[in-house]
Amino acid sequence: MIVPSANPQSNCKKKGFALVLALALLSLVFLLVISLVNLVSTDLSLVEARKEKILAQAHARMGMKIAMGEIQKHLGPDMRISATADLLDERIESGKNYE
Repeated sequence: MIVPSANPQSNCKKKGFALVLALALLSLVFLLVISLVNLVSTDLSLVEARKEKILAQAHARMGMKIAMGEIQKHLGPDMRISATADLLDERIESGKNYE
């Protein structure tokens, strides 16, 4: 059995307080969800950047291997030595300028 309260205004204030409390909790949950979405999007962009960096490094490594293969193909057998022309230039050893 429901007993009517002596003060009907007090009951109305309690209902208003519950509404304010529910809205405050709802806004807190909303802020939490927005924060999590922001965090996830930041992590996804970092993962994409890392993936692109790894892919770029793999492409660079492959390009270097292709270039080394071309150099070895044009140099001939491994018995030959490749060096710059400065190796045979006596002016560099003596410290003279190119004039």
